[in-house]
Amino acid sequence: MLGGCQRQDALSPSVDLEASLTADELMHLVLEPAADVLWDSAGWVMTIEGETSLVPTTEEEWLVVENAAGVIIASGDLLKIPHASEERGEPWFTYSDQLSEQGRIAREAILNRDGDALFQAGASLYQSCVQCHNDYWVTEP
Repeated sequence: MLGGCQRQDALSPSVDLEASLTADELMHLVLEPAADVLWDSAGWVMTIEGETSLVPTTEEEWLVVENAAGVIIASGDLLKIPHASEERGEPWFTYSDQLSEQGRIAREAILNRDGDALFQAGASLYQSCVQCHNDYWVTEP
């Protein structure tokens, strides 16, 4: 009787997933805002008045950045769904994996409340983004 109550795996490998957003929409509406939260939460700003740290100081601020890191991790996976990745070639999957990995590294820094490691993770994330954009950025004629 309990066998009939077992949940079917909704995301089995045989299921073809389709993205609700195009890759460009995912970048602009989901990934970019999350990356901006991460980048705006690491490092320092120098002004004439002195240095100001951007590192979170409260649990609520750390949670916001952790949520952004989670979005970055998931975005790398979403960019590999056929609708987002079709006709992009192998480098696309490597960049998507790098994106998720950079998000995981950032999240680890966040969980450790390590502002320096978060800064380094943000720099690595930026480099991964630039590499991908160099290959895939579409410019208007």
